[in-house]
Amino acid sequence: MTHPTSSHNPFSNFVVFTVETEDITTRTGKTSGKPYSEGWAHHVQVDEADLIFKVLAFNGVEIPSQQTETLLGTLGYEEKEGERTPLIFVDKTEKFDPQRGPRDYVKLTVRVFEQPELKYSQNGRAWCVVKAFLSMGKDAQGNYKPSFWLRLKAFAKETDGGEFDESLPLALNNLGKGDLVTVGGSLMVSYYEDRAYYEVIARQLEAFAPEVAEDETPF
Repeated sequence: MTHPTSSHNPFSNFVVFTVETEDITTRTGKTSGKPYSEGWAHHVQVDEADLIFKVLAFNGVEIPSQQTETLLGTLGYEEKEGERTPLIFVDKTEKFDPQRGPRDYVKLTVRVFEQPELKYSQNGRAWCVVKAFLSMGKDAQGNYKPSFWLRLKAFAKETDGGEFDESLPLALNNLGKGDLVTVGGSLMVSYYEDRAYYEVIARQLEAFAPEVAEDETPF
């Protein structure tokens, strides 16, 4: 199990998802001796594969079981026998509000792993894709934890005049290998040969201040 680095660092890691919770149980920490909640949740995505999370909550936060809940927290993951399971470390739960609708948003600081690729659809819409990773920081022994790999995608937005605003895909395309960027958007998953592949569909990109950026994971 890998948990993101502490809240004292400048890297963004925030998620909010409306999910169906399942099999929530209360356990006792082996080291701390304190109770914590653990279970599963899935986020239904229209016309896409459902996102399945393992959810954990500490410090007295309770996760209702068999409920539709909105969970706020940070993203981590487990890697066992080649399987990657996203985790939500839950800081807060909210009752699902049907009038507001389901929520689906992540804000993550990731490091670009390769040169972005700018493409154009048949109707001239620009879009950009690049492989990146979310660092999980170091463990207690000072070793780097496995990073969470994903792809960033950004699409040009159609304007009221029928043209395309290409600022978002062009901004992503301007990044280079090793650059840090904070991306806000939707987390998606697809499956190929029983393996999960994750991507963030960007709604906004934020430059990361180089004076506070540490080399979280060397190439």
